[in-house]
Amino acid sequence: MLKTNETPGQQTGGIGDRTHATTTMVTGNDDDTQVSPYADHARKYWSLGWRSPLPTTKPRTKSPIPAGYTGRDGVEPSSADVQAWTEDKPMSNVALRVPLDVVGIDVDAYGDKSGGRTLAHSEGLWGALPPTWISTSRIDGISGIRFYRVPAGTRLKNEIKFRAESLGHIEIVQHTHRYAIVAPSIHPEGRVYRWVMPDGTDAVGELPNPADLPDLPERWLQNLVDVEPHTNGAWLGPMNIRTELDNMPAGTPGEDVTTRLDVALSDLAGAAGSRHDSTLKHVAALARLGDEGCLGVKEALIRLGDAFADALAGSRPGGKADAEDEFRSMLESALRMVKADPARTGAEQNAQLYAMAGTTTEQLRTRQIAAALTEHANGVNNPAEEQFWSSRDSLSTVKQWAAARMCSPWSVLGVVLCRALTTVPPWITLPPIIGGRGSLNVFVALVGNSGGGKGASESCAEDALPVDVHVAPEGSGEGLAHLFMRRAEKKDRDEGVTADWVQQRHGAMLSIAEVDTLVGIGGRSGSTIMPKLRNAFSGEEIGFSYADASKRPQVGKHNYRLTVAIGVQPEKAGPLLDDAGGGTPQRFLWLPTADRAISRQRPHEPAPLTIPGGNAWGAYARSITIPTSAEDTILDAHVDRSHGVGDALDGHALFVREKVAFALALLDGRTDMNEQDWELSAVLMNVSDRTRGDVQSKLSAVAEKRAATVGKLRGIENEAAEDVAEQRIRQRVTRRILAVLADGPKKLTGRSGIRSRLAGAERAFAEVALADLQATGQVTVGDGDHFELQG
Repeated sequence: MLKTNETPGQQTGGIGDRTHATTTMVTGNDDDTQVSPYADHARKYWSLGWRSPLPTTKPRTKSPIPAGYTGRDGVEPSSADVQAWTEDKPMSNVALRVPLDVVGIDVDAYGDKSGGRTLAHSEGLWGALPPTWISTSRIDGISGIRFYRVPAGTRLKNEIKFRAESLGHIEIVQHTHRYAIVAPSIHPEGRVYRWVMPDGTDAVGELPNPADLPDLPERWLQNLVDVEPHTNGAWLGPMNIRTELDNMPAGTPGEDVTTRLDVALSDLAGAAGSRHDSTLKHVAALARLGDEGCLGVKEALIRLGDAFADALAGSRPGGKADAEDEFRSMLESALRMVKADPARTGAEQNAQLYAMAGTTTEQLRTRQIAAALTEHANGVNNPAEEQFWSSRDSLSTVKQWAAARMCSPWSVLGVVLCRALTTVPPWITLPPIIGGRGSLNVFVALVGNSGGGKGASESCAEDALPVDVHVAPEGSGEGLAHLFMRRAEKKDRDEGVTADWVQQRHGAMLSIAEVDTLVGIGGRSGSTIMPKLRNAFSGEEIGFSYADASKRPQVGKHNYRLTVAIGVQPEKAGPLLDDAGGGTPQRFLWLPTADRAISRQRPHEPAPLTIPGGNAWGAYARSITIPTSAEDTILDAHVDRSHGVGDALDGHALFVREKVAFALALLDGRTDMNEQDWELSAVLMNVSDRTRGDVQSKLSAVAEKRAATVGKLRGIENEAAEDVAEQRIRQRVTRRILAVLADGPKKLTGRSGIRSRLAGAERAFAEVALADLQATGQVTVGDGDHFELQG
């Protein structure tokens, strides 16, 4: 039952006296209050042009709200997001993030707040504000948020205050800072928010249109424009960390500072999660407390810095010195952020600060990664990839291992992911979002020239993640089942000695040195390696159905874990990419074995990685948990593909991404996937797409060069083909060239040397024969334009 207390009030304070109607106080308990602020009004705000109506997490609260939709890096929710929130959070309050061309002047004039006097003082200096729409839950006639239009993208100061006059308590709500709780939301103290129209009366049933708001007067705009140097919310002026710390109040730390430090030290000592991320979060919170005048912050930061350096010294290339520099960088960033966006005071603001500090660091990092991916898709000086490696201790460790062993960090990580997933029991699966449960079997293509680093990457990964993994070389399709099954003899009194197939292991990693080995196996008559690999990727049954039971090892669906690491030379990858119709290349994560950062200046090898195992999985089948954003992405992509939208080569990309994201969670010490795992997996998929694209480009270039060469010489070939005798000569030339390359001295392997071993009539066919031999991969051109026999 909705109960109200109606109290008339006046609105005053420098913008004219305007009589307004009543305010409503909601009383009673939650059970008898049937109000749905968000469900009833979010769509109305959206249709008027307020494109960021956000719900609070719980009814009758001001915070928190969904992460990632406010601040400088916040995104605009989609219409689907708003609709989903109306269904999931109907009773939540409505929080408006204002558009880029709207600001709100938030005046607090209740209790000991000086907002009313500050507003009057400002109007005396800069002129009266024009009448406008006001959002408020109070009846003092002054308190509330006044909304005005400004040039799109204008950055104003965050607050209005006059220190000499001890005046303040006016904050500026803008697109990059804060949000406004609006009607018909319910204040935590029970008051109902309402809109007051420009004429001073209550807007019963009406909402403002942002396009109809009055402009903020020019003098106000000139005096409130933020002229301090900011970039991405950070102060860029002179900064002396020691001076900033010395300016903080000294004394015995209060409860807020002590609690924050205790939690920070506890997180630093914990094994789960990124210690860099958690410490960054706590440094930011402590810097805020210092800016608010809390005692003992300087001492707390020094103690936390010492603990951070000691804890991470062993995992940083330069030891403790690097860790100290890392903390100093964190501290400077936090102090610059505070200086650019001064902390608010009061219990309510402190509570919101703690809530924000607990969640925004990871989300900000993943949003930055996503943005950088869009801006630097070519991978050259890609900040997303740099942030990827520094986002977690586990990834920093992989990169350091790779640098210590002079390997590409991407290829080492690819093998590490294979090794990690091989340890996961096959009854642990991805959730059945589309169709049935999804296997965690993963395939990685390590792309590079012959001898370019696959073997070194595997050796490095074995030491970086020393887990018990059965690694097997390539074999036939029939051999896949034999990786997991073996024949066990048993004696029977009546039947004598018989043999049954029993499972000898649940997990194996298949290591294939060269892609042409796989292609050769796949091309054998009767061989089924390609389709069997495709089945294995999805965890389908592998084996054969011979009549003789002794010849048919069967491995059931989701009863084995198979990972594959295969070396791929770009010029030999054609047959693998040509199997796109069968879906084989789409099932691979493509990673490079070359890296321009490889150097003789090598860091020391860090401590090996550890991952969950043993009792962490249990002996029963279950599907892991994935974040909502991952599920939404998968569903949307499936709908697009069903409508014929998308590249056929990327048909399995999101399936691969799911597996990669879960493997990243494993390296981070967890058995379920979170939002950051999903975002980080996008970086790896971007590298994979780029690497696969490079392979395709190289193949195209080879094909074009081959076509040009053959086409240029085709006239000779056509003329020769008219005469059977000349055709035999061409075949003989081909055999002669192969013999010369097989047994001849080095001086005979160049063009002139080969031609010298041919008869005069045969020399006309030398170039055609060499072009054909190169096209079929039997011959390549090595150093000094000498031809080399392959295989």
